[in-house]
Amino acid sequence: MGGIAQFVLIAKRTLQEFRALGRTVNTGLLGLQQHIKTIAEDSKSHKNPANVKDAEPCNVLVSKLALPEAVEEYYKSHTDDRPRGKWGWVRFCMEAGGLVALVVYVIITGRTLNETRKQVTAAQHQLDVMRSAQRPWIGIFGTMSLSSEPVFKVRTRSISVTMEGVYTLKNFGTAPAFNVASNVMLWIPADVKESANPPDEDMILCLDSTIPGKGEILFPGSPGIIQGFSQVSGRTIPGKTINEVAHMWIIGCVSYQDGTRTIHHTRFWFRTAHPDGANWIHLGAFQYMPTTGFESWGEKAD
Repeated sequence: MGGIAQFVLIAKRTLQEFRALGRTVNTGLLGLQQHIKTIAEDSKSHKNPANVKDAEPCNVLVSKLALPEAVEEYYKSHTDDRPRGKWGWVRFCMEAGGLVALVVYVIITGRTLNETRKQVTAAQHQLDVMRSAQRPWIGIFGTMSLSSEPVFKVRTRSISVTMEGVYTLKNFGTAPAFNVASNVMLWIPADVKESANPPDEDMILCLDSTIPGKGEILFPGSPGIIQGFSQVSGRTIPGKTINEVAHMWIIGCVSYQDGTRTIHHTRFWFRTAHPDGANWIHLGAFQYMPTTGFESWGEKAD
């Protein structure tokens, strides 16, 4: 409260000084006008030679502009801030040294914080590595196999294929996997380009909603779980006729949970294979290669 009262008192004094300054400026302006008027009259008298002897010296108005007292007091109070004498220089050196020490402290603190961040990042990376080493990793064991030969049905502008097969899921990790579930989809290419390149992983439907108690538990080192599939897939392209199919794709996903009930996925791609030198099988104007097995085109796990 005392600081506020002092501030108000200084503000009042400053306002009074500015008012006094205004009055001083007004007085100076009036004197300046009077001085200009006197000079004009004196000039007229000098133009008349008869009045030269009788002319009186002109009055020169001298005005003084004073600063407000508050400004003068502030200036006087800061004119002696320069170090004077032995102890003044000692105090100045101590203050300068304290400023340098503060700057050095800030620099050291910044570097320490940067090193701490690096250590935390490294520790987090090590923790992630440890967690990844102590978790289940589900993948396809071996390869996929056919249960029966695929059956093709050809219509005017569409074809459909019925395919049955089996594959084995295995836990390659170090911890049990819970609620293990998988699904596959048969993809029929429309041309040679689609036959040579695996479908995009966005086409793979993963079972994110694994329900506790509905899937299976797969332990590390166990023989694995045999999964069977029976797929009926069709392909229709408006305005285009599919004349032949050399390869087809089986794409799928395994969903499972670890001990913390975090859901993980393993996506996989298989392409049908046929013997070297196999002959085309013809169904009217349509032809396809005989499928005898599958070849793996990779997996992607998270």
